[in-house]
Amino acid sequence: MDVDVPDGLSSRILLRQRLTSPHLTSPHLTSQQQHNRRRNGWLAFAASLILGLAVLLGVEHQIAEPSLEQAVLRHVNDELHHLKDNYDLDLAKLNRVLGDYGSKVESLSNRRINYAGACQMRRLRGAHLVIDGEQGPITVLLMPSEFVDAHKPIKDKRFQGVITPVENGSLAILGEDPKEVERLERNFVSQLRLIS
Repeated sequence: MDVDVPDGLSSRILLRQRLTSPHLTSPHLTSQQQHNRRRNGWLAFAASLILGLAVLLGVEHQIAEPSLEQAVLRHVNDELHHLKDNYDLDLAKLNRVLGDYGSKVESLSNRRINYAGACQMRRLRGAHLVIDGEQGPITVLLMPSEFVDAHKPIKDKRFQGVITPVENGSLAILGEDPKEVERLERNFVSQLRLIS
């Protein structure tokens, strides 16, 4: 099609572009229009800053909050040195550690307790125990206020075990032999009591 361009169209387009472009200032703008542009620029900056912070906090929350299974496996692997501890604690010393978390154990059927101490699990503190097994040490984590509905199996390349519900939270038991883990779970859960 061959359409004639109206006279002065190009100069009108350039003038309109100049007057409506937000990043160009014009001496023809009133002080109110200039004020509105500055205010809108600050509002856009504030909105983008709030959005950026919301995204950052959302990502940080996801990074900082692993699942309970992930937290247990990470904790045990981060503290492998406790598997070599050999303190041979008696039941009274074990119960002093558990007492800080409102629990005690009646008996452990002559099992050797190699380590008992406090540990941080996700946001809360709990008890970290290492108990001798026939095929190697078994880790027990008492996690008050970390509730699970039912047994949850957990496993990585080295350890396997279970997270099981108890009255004031949950208990994780991990080792290298699943049969030993199962035996200790039955024994430990049956002997664990809340301190009234």
